[in-house]
Amino acid sequence: MLRLNLRKKLLVTVSAFAISVSLAQAQEAGQMEGRFWMEFNGMLPFWQGGKDQFFYTSDEMLKIFPGINKISSVEPFYKVKKGYMFSGEIGYHFADSPWYGVVRFGHGFSKKKSGKSLFIGTSSTTISFPTPATLYHKGTLNTSLRKKEKITFFDFDVGRDVGVGGNLDMSILIGVRFTSFKATERGKGKAEDIIATSPHFSTSAIITATATTGPIHIKRKFFGVGPKLGFNVALPLSDTLSWKMGVAGALLIGKRKVSGFDGDEAFRRSKSTVVPNIDATVGLAWKPTENMQFTIGYGVNAFFNMVDSGFAEKGAKKDRIIHGPKIGLRIMF
Repeated sequence: MLRLNLRKKLLVTVSAFAISVSLAQAQEAGQMEGRFWMEFNGMLPFWQGGKDQFFYTSDEMLKIFPGINKISSVEPFYKVKKGYMFSGEIGYHFADSPWYGVVRFGHGFSKKKSGKSLFIGTSSTTISFPTPATLYHKGTLNTSLRKKEKITFFDFDVGRDVGVGGNLDMSILIGVRFTSFKATERGKGKAEDIIATSPHFSTSAIITATATTGPIHIKRKFFGVGPKLGFNVALPLSDTLSWKMGVAGALLIGKRKVSGFDGDEAFRRSKSTVVPNIDATVGLAWKPTENMQFTIGYGVNAFFNMVDSGFAEKGAKKDRIIHGPKIGLRIMF
């Protein structure tokens, strides 16, 4: 009877242990199942990267019209300062594997920005008919326009979770980035000519003429594709809160273009180039449930030497650095 009771107790103990092991294995197997996620991000960025030229500078005007003396000017350079950017991604973590794949999309556009330029110059000439005299000429050219920019990128990444010890989670990724940039500038100019018999134009003017110049229409473009390499790290701060950082770099091989019409004649330039790109984010992530995560942080997306900033003459290469606070939502299922 005693042996029978011992056998029953032993059987119950072994069965309970086997059931607990099975449950643990099932739970572990559940954690290794393949899983999709979707993420949405929004940013209110500062739009930086140098000034673009939308009309002739005063030095270029003096070359076009020799003999004119500049007396005043507002140079035709401007830049946009603020905008919006949205991005999203769809990812899948493969079952029983540290590997995952991500498709990412982003689109940003600047607020419309107005720009103005002003050139005032004078010259004089001597005539002999009908009577010898010196005539004085004053020319004013005032231009204005509005500009907007937009940028779009697609990423196709493959990543792998790697162990670094402690509570720090880290993954590395490699992929391809496609980027398209376009800036559009539209405007017009107004010219005024005064011919006078003395340098005091307000009292001795004999001819005054005004005219609207032809339209100004400029497009600046870049399209490039290239390899991308980066990493993501996460450090848990509590059961639901963690610190996160992601950094990626890409080399975009493509063409930098500019074309336009200055009211009199068209110009066009195109050049193959390599644009370095850095995309980085740092912030906090809050995970109130197993299937939802909110993030808040600061991001930067920098494209170096991407824009031909010149006008009819050859211009300098300019960057576009888009950075600002951002928020995000990730849903896992």
